[in-house]
Amino acid sequence: MRYKYWQFRFGWSMILLIVSNYVIAQKSDSSLIDKKYFNSFFKDSRDLVLSPGKIRREDWNFAGAAVLAIPAGFMFDEPVEKFFRRQEIRSGNEEWLDYSISNFGNGLYPGAAALVLYGLGASKKRDDLKWMALLQIKTLGISVAASRVPKYLFQRKRPDENIPVNAWNWSGPLQGFTGNYSFTSGHTFIAFSWAAVTASAYKEKKGLVIGLYSVASLVGASRVYKGEHWSSDVLGGAVLGYALGKLMYRFQEKNWMKRPYRKNHF
Repeated sequence: MRYKYWQFRFGWSMILLIVSNYVIAQKSDSSLIDKKYFNSFFKDSRDLVLSPGKIRREDWNFAGAAVLAIPAGFMFDEPVEKFFRRQEIRSGNEEWLDYSISNFGNGLYPGAAALVLYGLGASKKRDDLKWMALLQIKTLGISVAASRVPKYLFQRKRPDENIPVNAWNWSGPLQGFTGNYSFTSGHTFIAFSWAAVTASAYKEKKGLVIGLYSVASLVGASRVYKGEHWSSDVLGGAVLGYALGKLMYRFQEKNWMKRPYRKNHF
């Protein structure tokens, strides 16, 4: 039930955002929401599946580090979870985390921010801002779907479902839909994909980049704190989300349109 709730909320949020953006677009001088934009959802998804065959030389270092880091993270899963259980500091903080941090990981706050950014772009006649907002919405939507894939493949039990602590409780893909969807962290996946695609566009703004990845990291940390995920789940979600965000930014010139240029962003 925990995932059905936030996916339902995210799904309706995205529908509202797209409809609102369409209404705003009709009142602006130019609209970027057209058939080509919606077709790019499918083209980007296709290229994400094919991306291992198109990996660039500069991507190999990242891929190699990820391959080493995620398995290494398994070593810390049980010690980290036992630490939080011993401290007994979780109770009473979950609701605060849900409203302050977790909504960045279910797409609600990033989606709302994208709507504001699009509205600002429409009012200022800034196609570069509208382009970024629509790319953020598309990235959020695709990352929601992509984050489910490893969950169904590995079907790992969550920390709070393991008493005593056992980080090696995996069902695997042959057991049907068990509901054990700990690996990887979907909230972390989505937060890092949003952070990465936005940071790719504004990499010259160091403060913004640091802020984006800090928020995404807090989302991941909150999932471990709440007992929703093992530390390796969060690490895996961060790596995959980061890669998806970077690739999404890379695909746009071919699959949708070249980023409108403005010398002084914001």
